[in-house]
Amino acid sequence: MKNIFTCIFIIIGTIIGAGFASGQEILSFFNRFGTNGMFGIILACMIIGIVSSVIIILIEKNKINSYEELVKNNKIIIWMMQIFLFICFCIMMTGLITFFTQLFGIPATISKTISFLICILLLLKRFEGIEKVNFVLIPLIILGVIMLLFNDYDKSIIDTNNAIVIPAGFTENWLISAILYASYNLIIAFPVLTNFKKYSLSKGQALLVGMLSAFFLAVMGLVIYFVCQKFYPQILTIEIPTLQIAEFCGKNISVFYSAVIMFAIITTAFSTGYSFLRMRDEKNYVRNAFLICTLALAFSNIGFSKLINTFFPLFGIVGVVQIIGIIVFQIKNGRS
Repeated sequence: MKNIFTCIFIIIGTIIGAGFASGQEILSFFNRFGTNGMFGIILACMIIGIVSSVIIILIEKNKINSYEELVKNNKIIIWMMQIFLFICFCIMMTGLITFFTQLFGIPATISKTISFLICILLLLKRFEGIEKVNFVLIPLIILGVIMLLFNDYDKSIIDTNNAIVIPAGFTENWLISAILYASYNLIIAFPVLTNFKKYSLSKGQALLVGMLSAFFLAVMGLVIYFVCQKFYPQILTIEIPTLQIAEFCGKNISVFYSAVIMFAIITTAFSTGYSFLRMRDEKNYVRNAFLICTLALAFSNIGFSKLINTFFPLFGIVGVVQIIGIIVFQIKNGRS
């Protein structure tokens, strides 16, 4: 049973990074569609759960040991995956820098230094680090998100009468938005899932991992949706919306949820950074770890919300192509 929950926590920890816990992803992909946004969250989480289960079963059944084997060493998909993982890692580090700057009001230079040290130390721990980190932190993250729901918010805290121009979205269809959200999150998850072979999950256990992962993700996504909807669309002007909302709940909840956001960012930064490094030359792992952390600092100047709203929808399309590609590759090789 421990292996099942370890896998669930790794999947959740991989997905609920800076964009999810901060509220930026939920706002961009779901709140803008009103009531349909709720259905979008449920659908997206179902897709993530079902596809994750299928991939875990495929990995165990066909003795797949790496992401390269999963995509049959298709150079185009591997190349696109590496670009996405690197950009996602940059977004997570930017989120961490923004978090420290917004919460403590410290200079960006200090925030960048702290974020660099956290990321490099975790990456040097490799996959053993993600198991230990997620098993401890994910239950706290789930609790922290749910705590946001049980508060009476004073809407006067944010001037909801202030006119806000809602920027044009990447799609006007909530169904497409949900599919894109699920697919780009699965891009992050696939390289991590290839490590699950060590747990030797049965078909039933794999299905349970996918189902429970989808359930917890949907609950947390809906909580953030409902909380952000109370202050929508004015909340769009804030870089880390849920951090601002948590501050409305009092000091105790604010401090706890601040830790939740930080842990959520760190777990996904580790997952994306580790997956990227694992696809590179293992002999140069340490050197490459320092290199991507340094490059991520340069990307952080673009801005957290801008990075999310620009790259994530784009890579959602890449994610759809990847899922189709994996299925085609396995069928061509006579695999179930």
